[in-house]
Amino acid sequence: MISINLFAKCPYTAETKTRMKNFLSNEERIFLSKTMLVYILDEMNKIRSNINKNIWVYPNLDSKELKDIIKKYKFTERKQIGKNLVERLDYCLRAESVNNGKVIIFGSDIPTLNHKIIECAIKDLSNYDIVIGPSLDGGYYLLGTNFYTKDIFNYRNNDLNFLIKYSKENNLSYKLLSKLKDIDIPTDLLSI
Repeated sequence: MISINLFAKCPYTAETKTRMKNFLSNEERIFLSKTMLVYILDEMNKIRSNINKNIWVYPNLDSKELKDIIKKYKFTERKQIGKNLVERLDYCLRAESVNNGKVIIFGSDIPTLNHKIIECAIKDLSNYDIVIGPSLDGGYYLLGTNFYTKDIFNYRNNDLNFLIKYSKENNLSYKLLSKLKDIDIPTDLLSI
């Protein structure tokens, strides 16, 4: 079985898209986050493979609006556990690897990520140990693995170059997907 894991901040809190506070109002940041979340959920529902679909939410699962969206799309909701993003990603990978052979994790802030790219990642995991979706800012928007591997997420250097170096040093085969833009700062919005 393949575990597909969407990481998202609850779009109905003041915590969403905080690096855009000086550019967008709170209502606009909520709208942007919700729009990107619904888009990626729509894309995930187009995937034809037999998958477990999870949405990992931070900081809370208490939002009625979010619960309604998750229910509509028939995802399993999970709470992100850990003090920071690296710990939360590691927890997800470890937990999902126990019950699933293949695990794919990505965020909700990639407006050009579509079901075809996710299906490519699923297919590529049949031939590679790790699949990485590089983002244009030097990070990555998607990570897929066939097994849990400790230290794949690094506190000091959690970027694309680290993942490639990690793969090579540990004799893990890897495949890079198409480069995409994630939405983190105001100029990201202007460039899509």
